[in-house]
Amino acid sequence: MPLSTEEGDTPNEGLVSEHFAYRLEGAAFARFQSRAWKEVNAPVTHCQFVTGWACLDVLTAATPAFAIVRR
Repeated sequence: MPLSTEEGDTPNEGLVSEHFAYRLEGAAFARFQSRAWKEVNAPVTHCQFVTGWACLDVLTAATPAFAIVRR
């Protein structure tokens, strides 16, 4: 669900330069999502993926996995 949090209160404590993925707690994106959806899919985790000047916020019950893929 798209939700602008550019002026939100997303915590930035623990951010590390040049890192791509973070697990967040207490950020506006997760707080403003449907409580019913979060209960049905519980437990959910808020992940944020930073790509240059933008980011993608995701609520998920799964654990993110990464792999290097050859072209």
